[in-house]
Amino acid sequence: MSSLSAPQDTDTTQKTYLQSATETVQKVVDSMAETVRGGGTTQPSDDKAQKPSDDKDQKSAPEAPQPTGTYNQTVGSAKQAAGAALGNERLRREGEEQNARGQEEEAKRHLQDWGEGVQGRVKGKVGEALAPGDVAGDWTKVHEDAKAKQKMAEEKMEKRYGGSGTGS
Repeated sequence: MSSLSAPQDTDTTQKTYLQSATETVQKVVDSMAETVRGGGTTQPSDDKAQKPSDDKDQKSAPEAPQPTGTYNQTVGSAKQAAGAALGNERLRREGEEQNARGQEEEAKRHLQDWGEGVQGRVKGKVGEALAPGDVAGDWTKVHEDAKAKQKMAEEKMEKRYGGSGTGS
């Protein structure tokens, strides 16, 4: 039965996402170090300020949103139930696969949010330490916002997966 191998697959997937989050944090630290070495700005970047304000030339049809992990889990579960009720093994397996894909997407999103929170916290603390007194407060806000994002991701993971994740 395929469900017996699921814990190992989930463990491997979680390790892969954790490695990805670790690499992201390393990139932020390297970026901040380069800023310091290169004499770059010590003020937080405002992504909105970098985007062109004239959107008239950028009209294009909006892209259809991609299904979320929750959506795929819901639809997958419905397909599984319908396949089982109708005796349609192909539909049931299809639903099982879509449900598993949705669970993986949701786990990836939670870990990505957590990694972005860690990244922002590091960026904020380094910015606070390096920024002149008049802009240090901006970096404190970056740190606090990222801390809230990380905490929210941790709460979602705790609610979804339970325990401390140590497996002991």
